[in-house]
Amino acid sequence: MRKLFITLFILITFAKAEVVYSKLHEKIFEGIFPDKNKILIYNIGNPIYKFKNIQYTKEIYKSDIIFISQYYKIHIMNNKPIFASSLFQLKYYKNAIGALYWNKGKAEIILLKDRLKEHNLKVADYLEKYIIE
Repeated sequence: MRKLFITLFILITFAKAEVVYSKLHEKIFEGIFPDKNKILIYNIGNPIYKFKNIQYTKEIYKSDIIFISQYYKIHIMNNKPIFASSLFQLKYYKNAIGALYWNKGKAEIILLKDRLKEHNLKVADYLEKYIIE
């Protein structure tokens, strides 16, 4: 009985964390493209979240942004902006405009000012505090 309770507790906690993580991504993507009604994301990795105004596409050239949701080190042959899920990816990919990653159990958001400028992206006001030089 105790094992069942612990297992249920862990599953519920994990499910709630996924919902929070999904909502964070939704707000970030909407903030990166505040003037768009529909944002197309090309996803590299497993997590697929359900968003209101965001859709996934299988065609990289039709996407507004590439989202690398898991650890990958691949060569991407286009100039689309990339949103990473780690600091390593943010440094590795020259098109990476920002990242959402975990640091000591806390979600951290970084957006790079020069790379946002390269892609002519003006973020929403609520994301301004996450922009660094």
